[in-house]
Amino acid sequence: MAAKYAAAGAAIALLTFLFVFGGGGSAGDASARTIRHLKEEDALDGKVKLDGAKAEAEGDVEQGAAKHEDHAGNTYPADTVRMTLDVAGVEKAILIALDRALAPGTVDNFVKLVEAKFYDGCTIYRAEKNFVIQGGGGGKARKPSPFKPIKLEAKGQNERGTIAMARTNDPNSASTEFFLNLADNAFLNPKGPGTGYAQFGRVLEDGMAVADGISVLPVHESGGLHWLDSEIRVASVEFVKP
Repeated sequence: MAAKYAAAGAAIALLTFLFVFGGGGSAGDASARTIRHLKEEDALDGKVKLDGAKAEAEGDVEQGAAKHEDHAGNTYPADTVRMTLDVAGVEKAILIALDRALAPGTVDNFVKLVEAKFYDGCTIYRAEKNFVIQGGGGGKARKPSPFKPIKLEAKGQNERGTIAMARTNDPNSASTEFFLNLADNAFLNPKGPGTGYAQFGRVLEDGMAVADGISVLPVHESGGLHWLDSEIRVASVEFVKP
């Protein structure tokens, strides 16, 4: 029980962040709702998946979906992006297969941002160990989206190895902020209309090793949240092309 509610603290921190920067609701409201969800569903008793992210990604992103090979002969789902990060001067990549069938509007928004080079120069700036890492247009150099917020498409499961959109308490407020789930965060799944966080893709291959590595970098706490001492620069996000 103690472990469950210690983990709940991280969950509350994420929702607190989303409410504070969304300009609506209160941190107390967010905390109360999170605790209630945990009590109702015992959500954080689920297992953390420590491996198999690649197999899940390839199986869950549309069975039989179109695939292509990159220049090195590697085969990926058609809507796959490579997020290249500068981690302490070392270039590391996270491949993400986008699930257009699950969240078409969310993927369309992400694709537009990628095509506009919006994410190039943004950062991964927040890390909650065994919970999430978060990035996008926030962090020290805040960068507003050139597009309108999108409609919530929370249909998938926020399992380890998935990417989802962050939002405020307004369900239709997601724009550029995303997070990678480091654990099975069932309490972020939809409970009904206007609830949950939109999962729209999965990390492939050894990308979760990169994400896990970021999650244990030095952080400082502020407002109950954990901010990376040195934000991780996103060098580029681009489609893996044949």
